[in-house]
Parts: sequence; C-alpha cells; structure tokens
Amino acid sequence: MQVSKSYSIHGIITIQINTENKSILKGLNFPLSYFEVDNGIDKPDITLNIGEFTPSNENCYLVDHKYYIKRNYFYCQDNSGKAFWKAEIIGFEGLPTIINFQGKITGVHQVLAPDLLAQDVIVMPLFEILLGLKGYFWVHGGGIVDNHGGILFVGRSGSKKTTIVMDAMRNGFKSLGDERVLLDIRKGRVYSFPIYPKIFEYTYRNSKTENIDSFKKLLLIPYLRNERFVDLWQKEAVGIKAIYILKKDTKSNELVINPMSRDES
Repeated sequence: MQVSKSYSIHGIITIQINTENKSILKGLNFPLSYFEVDNGIDKPDITLNIGEFTPSNENCYLVDHKYYIKRNYFYCQDNSGKAFWKAEIIGFEGLPTIINFQGKITGVHQVLAPDLLAQDVIVMPLFEILLGLKGYFWVHGGGIVDNHGGILFVGRSGSKKTTIVMDAMRNGFKSLGDERVLLDIRKGRVYSFPIYPKIFEYTYRNSKTENIDSFKKLLLIPYLRNERFVDLWQKEAVGIKAIYILKKDTKSNELVINPMSRDES
C-alpha cells in the first residue's frame, strides 16, 4: 500500500513523498512532518518516489564513470557498504522536479525509518539549492521569538543551540527551530523550520538540556511512533532582532556567545 505525504514549506516550496515502505517510527521517518498538509498538493514543486524504478539514462554523458547527465536529467548510484542507493532527478532547469529513488540501508534503520536515506541524500540538498534560487537561506542555527522579533543562534553541532532554545521557551519565548531556520534574504525576515519536531518536543518535555540519559532515550522510541505534535513553534515570519554566534573557547571549552555585527551580517 502506497503512502503519500504532502508538505508546504511556508507556501514557498511544496513537496510530495510517495513510498511503499512501512516505517515503525513515523516521527523519525518523516523529518518534515511539521509542514504536512492534509489535503494533498495537485502540482508539487518536488516529488519524491521511493521504490523500484528503471532509470531513463540512455543518451547521457557519462562523467567520472559514475554520473549520467543530459539536459534536465541526472542519474547516479552508490554503495557505501552500509547503504546502497540509486537515484534519478528529472527537472534541473526549473520546477517541477521529480526524484525517483531506490535504496536500502543496513541494520535497524531500514525497519525504523527506511525513507530517511532518500530524504537525507537527495531531497534535503536539492531543497536547499531550490530555496537559494528563490532568495532564501537555510541556516544551520536555532532561533526564538519575543514581542520584538527573532533572535538567532548560529553554531556548529554541539554548540548548545537546542539547550538555549529550550531555556528561552521556558521563559515565554516561541521557537523558530533548534537546528535549522529559514531566512528571507530580500526582506530580512526569518521563518521557523522545525525538523524532527517529535524529537524536539520529547526533549523539551523530558530534559532541561539537549542531552537526555539512556533510559529516556529508550522511552523516546514509542513516542516517535506518533506523528502528531504539540505546537511549540512560531507560525508566521518575523523580523530579525539579533544574531549570535556560538562557539567553544579552545582553552576553557566553555561556550562563548558573540553578537554578530552589522558588517558581518
């Protein structure tokens, strides 16, 4: 039985995922579930079809003995030892874009979240490119909102973005996301971008920091079976009030928070 998931990213880009895989943990398998729409989308910008397919890679240029390329078309396959996949992308020169993907990852991931491979390898990178072409920047950072606008925290993984966002939410702020936010470069506004919202919701409810103990991690597994979530996020775009850069001091290993100057922004 085929499952179809439709997403509208703040009305900027629409995505549809079609799959016959059965995932045990839907809250993990579909990281964009915050943006899901119930009524479907007639003409999505990106369509991802997951399952067996025969590539249309005839009359292609073969690049590096691996990449099949022709006008408006790309095909490749890879085998890392832990995962095998092949994919073709039709529609490089303008939307709509169709992605056909067949792949398998070894181990328990194939049972718990079999469609993550396609979304991580193909959809997310392509999505970031298409956003850039539309004038949006997908920032690796967290963000919160007060009555005066959005406050962003930009930093590498492990720089405590999630902990800072959760602390602020306990003091009345709304979240823009703890891993990604979306900037409208032309208008200087920021949109929320919750990714894996069920994981964030569980962590927020059950831990004071982003690090949860082993027992609570086990309890997270049944929590991820349910896709429904509590709305903790800012719905509308807001102006940017401030941007802070998070980094660790190389000597003390303590977190340093520096405001970004106007010249840097």
